[in-house]
Amino acid sequence: MPVTFLADLIQTLINGILQGGVYAAAAVGLSLIFGVSGILNAAHGELVMLGAFATYWLATLYRIDPLLTLPISFGLLFGLGYALQYFVLNRTLGRPLLLSLLVTFGISLVLLNVALRLWSADYRLLRTPYLERSFVVGPLIVPFARLVACVLGVAMVAALSWLLASTRLGRMIRATAQDLEMARMVGVNPRAVYAVTFGLGAGVSGVAGSLVALYAPVEPN
Repeated sequence: MPVTFLADLIQTLINGILQGGVYAAAAVGLSLIFGVSGILNAAHGELVMLGAFATYWLATLYRIDPLLTLPISFGLLFGLGYALQYFVLNRTLGRPLLLSLLVTFGISLVLLNVALRLWSADYRLLRTPYLERSFVVGPLIVPFARLVACVLGVAMVAALSWLLASTRLGRMIRATAQDLEMARMVGVNPRAVYAVTFGLGAGVSGVAGSLVALYAPVEPN
């Protein structure tokens, strides 16, 4: 009995760690947006959902390997996020925080209903033979798809951290977040930086959704 309990406990920890890598990728996008622009993005879940559907349809309709859809998912969601910030959310800057929350909540409803209209509420599962394998170590099972998703999620968080710490764009983003007026004085365009930041956050969230699609059913809700 103690051996079975210990095996179940370790299996639960493994599952939690593997899931945590994907959740970290999804969370860092939300954190980046709020940390830089102060926008509470209520549409974050819908961005993750769109990333999952992007991978599902690209793999299903065009026979693209699911892992190769990740850059496409990032690009599509980056473009959507950039456009939303530049044309809509920039108008909420400097206004009460509740306004951005209400606007993004409205965006979330629009995206959700468009997804339901286009794809219905049915569950869709992406079948990729090589991702359906598992590593078995005694009583423990490590699904290959979840392991890949976790590793890629952590790698994406690390890549975003490197971008913010070591590139000119990252320095512009950090300067805008830390001291808006000083950033303006050195020639940074805050509205453009906010748009790029939202695009990055949306892109990372989209890839997180794509990673979920590797092992879990996809549906609008």
